[in-house]
Amino acid sequence: MIYFKYKDKAKLVFISSLLALYSSSALAGSGLFLSVNRSSVVETSSPAKEVVITNPDIADVHVNNDKTLTVLGKTAGVTNIRIFGENSKLIQTLDVSVGYDLPAIRKALKNLIPDETISVEMLNTSVALTGNVRNNASVDKALKITQEYINNSPSGVSATASSPSSNEGDNKYPKIINMMKLISGQQV
Repeated sequence: MIYFKYKDKAKLVFISSLLALYSSSALAGSGLFLSVNRSSVVETSSPAKEVVITNPDIADVHVNNDKTLTVLGKTAGVTNIRIFGENSKLIQTLDVSVGYDLPAIRKALKNLIPDETISVEMLNTSVALTGNVRNNASVDKALKITQEYINNSPSGVSATASSPSSNEGDNKYPKIINMMKLISGQQV
């Protein structure tokens, strides 16, 4: 057994929560994150006789052989796959989240707007941009760059960004949640 000494109880509670979350998700089934238009190979412990996907509009499954499947991300969203073996016994449940290529978006933002620190996260079927930026030009560039990645996927048709203060009708980027904050470069 491993013992840790923590002076900060908040850290201990946080780590305990993470461990509880990890162990409960491990019991519930395994998870898989895919980018739109990408695939991943999944191997089962026993031969599969039947494979069921809850929402085939989000992901698709190709059975390679009785122990290997390829899962394909089609559009942003969440679904699950159930794999059954002999006598319809459930072998595995796989929770599948399909989203946009966040590492590619992060890399493009860092390369094309190097003076800004912008974070990129999936939020349901949208992309959230956060961080402090120096001017409106950087905000516009970040939104346009992100939109390019979303528009290059089937679910990103006419993507536009929302901001907490914008009206739905004014929104040019509905699949992007703009949470970036403008900061002033001038100090008095």
